[in-house]
Amino acid sequence: MKKRVSGLLLLLVSLAAQAQQNLFNVPSSDITPKNRLFFQQQVNFYRDDVVFNSTFSYGLGHHAEIGVNLLGWQARGDFWKQGFAHNDDPSDGEPLYPFIMLNAQKAFPLTETFKISLGTQVGNNVLTDWQHVHLEAYGYVNAVRELLRTHTKLILGLYAGDNDFIGNESRNGLFPHDHSLSRLGIQTGIEQPIVLDKLLFIADFISGQHSFGQSVFGLAYNLTPKWVLSAGYQVANPFSQTSNGVVLEVSYVPKEKEAARH
Repeated sequence: MKKRVSGLLLLLVSLAAQAQQNLFNVPSSDITPKNRLFFQQQVNFYRDDVVFNSTFSYGLGHHAEIGVNLLGWQARGDFWKQGFAHNDDPSDGEPLYPFIMLNAQKAFPLTETFKISLGTQVGNNVLTDWQHVHLEAYGYVNAVRELLRTHTKLILGLYAGDNDFIGNESRNGLFPHDHSLSRLGIQTGIEQPIVLDKLLFIADFISGQHSFGQSVFGLAYNLTPKWVLSAGYQVANPFSQTSNGVVLEVSYVPKEKEAARH
């Protein structure tokens, strides 16, 4: 009898804490306060399916956090009969899904308004036989600048990811496919308050023609001091393997004043 990645594994990992808060798709480089839990549920609506991405993050202190991501959980028309869809065949060049990813992030504040953050995600695809499980990784470095006068947050970073996680297409389009630098991509983002402490404009961009190559433009609204509702429209990069769609997010964000105690 074939062994399957069991629901017990999913339950155990779901109880852990996850890292790396996102704007929509680009890590925001915000670090969860020490001993606090951050949660974010993202739902992507496409023409033929709905994709769920869950985030739980736990602050370690000293500008660091660790945790777990549940990524690429796809519900299609036959969901009520077949459950979540999965791909466990890397030979077709398409990314595998869904994934459970352990991750970590560390920020290095250099000034009051500028910091560098390093992050990684490492995990495997699930809902498949053990012999079809593949360990994959994704890493990035972000430079983050805050403009105090306008309360603007700007992010510019580089990323690299395994083919089975994001696809084997070009990451940047600047170098030949067999060049070592072709494996590096660019990610950018911006947060701009429209109504201070209430309504934000958010946009992010990931370069490349793979399944993560896209831009998202949207708004975030603070429902309460801790709960945030975000909505955006995703635009696929030219020739990328993703599609246009609608993105919704609900986030639980620990208060900043709680962080001041640590």
